Amino acid sequence: MEVDPVKQRSGKSGSVALDLHRRTGAFPARITKISAETRVWHELQSEKETAYLFKSEAMRERLLTARQRTEGIDLEETRKELDI
Repeated sequence: MEVDPVKQRSGKSGSVALDLHRRTGAFPARITKISAETRVWHELQSEKETAYLFKSEAMRERLLTARQRTEGIDLEETRKELDI
C-alpha cells in the first residue's frame, strides 16, 4: 500500500496529536543517556580485560610489544590469504 502524505492525511489530526496515553516513551534525552552509558561500559570492559591480560607476565610482554609495532600485514592482503 502506498500513502501520499499530502493527499491522504489523518482526518482527525488534532485527536492524533492529543492522544497522549498511547504515545511512545522514547525521549531523545533518555536515548542519549543510554548510549553514553553503553560507551562508558564498553570502556570499562576493555580496561578490565587489559588488566586481566596484564596479570600474566608473558601476555604483558606480548601486548606491550604489539603496541609498539609499526609494521604489519595489510587487512586486504590478510583477507585474500584467508579467503574471506
